[in-house]
Amino acid sequence: MGEHRKIYKVSEINIIAKNLLESEFPEIWIEGEISNLTLHSSGHLYFSLKDEEAQINAIMYKWQVGELGFAPENGMKVIARGKIS
Repeated sequence: MGEHRKIYKVSEINIIAKNLLESEFPEIWIEGEISNLTLHSSGHLYFSLKDEEAQINAIMYKWQVGELGFAPENGMKVIARGKIS
């Protein structure tokens, strides 16, 4: 008898992963070091948060940047609040 297996499209896996992460982590606090900081012409900040073993990419929208009480810099250790998407 042939084995029945579900074969997923890449887009399907991305949707499943997004839904799982967003439902499990509606809001998170995360500690890490800022790296690859870029201020885009739109006013958004693009950066990575990293630790000794891994990194994740992040974005801070222009309206959020305006609410910061400090200027983010590469190498700065921060605790950030956000959502995974």
